[in-house]
Amino acid sequence: MKSLTITSPAKVNLHLEVLKKRADGYHELLTIFHRISLADTLTLQKKPAGITIQTNHPGVPTGHRNMIWKAFEMVKKDFPFEGGVTVRLKKRIPVAGGLGGGSSNAASFLLGLKRLYRLPLTQKALLKMGARLGADVNFFLLNTRQALGEGAGERLKSLSCQKRFWFVLVTMPKALSTARVYSVLQPADYREPSLTKKIQIAKLPHGLSKYLLAQKQVSLRNDLQAASIRCYPALSRVLKLFDSLNVKARLISGSGPSVFGVTTSKNKAAELAKQIRKSLRTYKQIIVCHSL
Repeated sequence: MKSLTITSPAKVNLHLEVLKKRADGYHELLTIFHRISLADTLTLQKKPAGITIQTNHPGVPTGHRNMIWKAFEMVKKDFPFEGGVTVRLKKRIPVAGGLGGGSSNAASFLLGLKRLYRLPLTQKALLKMGARLGADVNFFLLNTRQALGEGAGERLKSLSCQKRFWFVLVTMPKALSTARVYSVLQPADYREPSLTKKIQIAKLPHGLSKYLLAQKQVSLRNDLQAASIRCYPALSRVLKLFDSLNVKARLISGSGPSVFGVTTSKNKAAELAKQIRKSLRTYKQIIVCHSL
């Protein structure tokens, strides 16, 4: 095999709870990752040595700051092999949009590189590297639609989810870094974890489907939302727009600046997207997608 192509899906966080700040400066989280159909495409091609990254997006670094590059160097160090790779990355996931694009790219690259060179990478080894690369990477290494994430998000438990949701994503014109959002996060933005039991959170997607079908309001939680709005005040306008359009469940995904509304059908999502485009005429990144 000289080359292969692999998809790299995005995610939304249906729940994101900040539990506490750790001694190392990171925050303990409890979150629900949900895989969606919006995806990038990676084509990996063998070459004699090293790594070259090519992309259609000017905002994506093609050097050592790219998580794909870091993943390649990590594999070369831990599992040395002869050969290199050219990566052609076709971006569809908004960059720095709170949708896990960079983490997904790194995970898909690891899985693709394993296949391309038939590397002896076990699931345990992949997850160990994923945790070192970034908090969201391990979710994309799992073959699951949905997972409960703990720690910084790297400790995962797959959650059963038979229901397919439809999403309308609105991504703000300017990127928002996760580091910036955490830098303005205040203790008052998150509350004690005892108020929401882990077992109840794990059942949230089932309850979400039930409430949406009954046309009832669903209060989704993201403890980073207030900090994201401090960094990007226009996010509140999008949230209010979803409310005015009678969307029963909406939330900022991760650290933003993407906001999603949840519906139960393709037709409802398409109609919602149409209404949003009328109100936000200058916004180009309004995307309809579904659970993967």
